[in-house]
Formats: sequence, C-alpha cells, structure tokens
Amino acid sequence: MGKVVLGRQAVDFNWLTDYIEGATFEFKGIESLVFNMAWARKYSVVDIDEVSEAFSKLNNNNGIYMLDLKYTPIEALELNPYLYYGDNLLSAYGLKATVTLEPSEAFKTITMAHYVTINSDVVGTLDGSFAQVEQGVDFLGAKLALGYIKVNKDGMAGLGEFGDQLPFEEHNHTFDKDAKTPYISAAYEIEGIKLGAIYGSTSYLDETSGDKIREKELNLTIGYEIIKNLEASMIYANIDNDNNDESYNAIKAHIAYKF
Repeated sequence: MGKVVLGRQAVDFNWLTDYIEGATFEFKGIESLVFNMAWARKYSVVDIDEVSEAFSKLNNNNGIYMLDLKYTPIEALELNPYLYYGDNLLSAYGLKATVTLEPSEAFKTITMAHYVTINSDVVGTLDGSFAQVEQGVDFLGAKLALGYIKVNKDGMAGLGEFGDQLPFEEHNHTFDKDAKTPYISAAYEIEGIKLGAIYGSTSYLDETSGDKIREKELNLTIGYEIIKNLEASMIYANIDNDNNDESYNAIKAHIAYKF
C-alpha cells in the first residue's frame, strides 16, 4: 500500500529532485491515487558535471515540506496538484495535468500543462509564478515535442533552487524574471543507441541593465548500454547569448554502473 523512507535518498518530484536528507512517505492504497509527502532538511546533487561535496542545509535547516497527489480519474488523464512550504521562506501551490491519447500502437500524443504560483515570505523577494505547456508525439519510436515556458515578471521567489524537471542541460536563465522559452525536442532509439536533441531560445530581463537578453541553447545527447546496468552517455551543449561573455560550448561524458 505504500512505503516510508528515512535518511538520505534519491527523490524525483516537480521541484524536489536529486538527493535529500529527510523523510518521504508514499501511499497507494486507493485505486487511481498516489499520495506523496516529503520533508527535506538537506539537499545534494550528483550529476554528469556536478557532485556536491556535502549535503547543504535547506531553509537554514528548517527544511522544505511537500505534499504531492497524482490522481488518474480516467486512463488518459493524470492530475498532479501539489504544495511546497518552507517556514519563513515560501509557499507554492501547483497543478500539472497530462493527457495521453494512444489511438494505435504506433502513434501516441502527450499533452502537458503545468502552473505554479509562489508566495514569498522573504523580505524584499516578490511573489512569482511559473507556467509550462508541452505537446508531444510518439510515432514509430520517434518522440517529438513542442513546448513553452514562462516565468512571472517578478521571478519565482526561490522555487527551483532545490531541483526541477526542465528538459535542458544548462538552462542558465530559464528561471530569470520575465523569462520566456519556446523549445523543440526530438528523441529516437535505434539498435540500443539513444539519440536526443533539444533547442530553445530564452528571452529574459537583465536586472543590471534592464534590457531584454536572448540566450539560445542546443543540446545533443547520445547514450548506449554497453552491458546490462553499464551505460555510457555524452552531452554536447551550445550556448549562444547576446552577451558574448556568456556564450560557450560544453561536452560532458560519463559511464554509469547501476546496482
């Protein structure tokens, strides 16, 4: 019916990802309903290009609380309302809705809409919001998607600092104030080789100059499972910013063994 995990653990929620030190509770005792609760006191990252030296305190060790509900009233629809709360930090109320239609084995569409409003309890930090819509199509093994991300002109009041589900590798300014990011992605697997690409263009507000800046990001990925549980992957990221000092290219590669 469910499980409780205490201590350091991997998590994968809307705004709480990577690794936490805390507690999680999952309940599956009701049909079509999955209920999650979490309290995270510390946070850590282990990624292809970032490994935290230690677990960092969240909210001055007061932690972050989360309630997350996934409800499937019909097979094609999933509703995911959630709440995040940090004492004297913020409270965030969000809803993600996903509609999946599969008229045939070779064709499937996935429509997603996500919105969250954030109330800040930090003096000098304004309330904010985040919105994302995405339309995906799976056809004969190929996955294509068009999406759009929008951040409120006042920003996101600190939400996103302890994890996110964004599709980009870098997304340097996607969470900046008044940022708008249309994007397109594609993925395909052939003979065990996983290929992926995503391109997006972020228009955001430079708080120093007050000007609108544009940053374009291209990610190309390739992955292959060498033997069972041993996978190699490589990511190429090209960042083209109106401010040339922030433009760069990056290649990241790793081999991971899961056990």
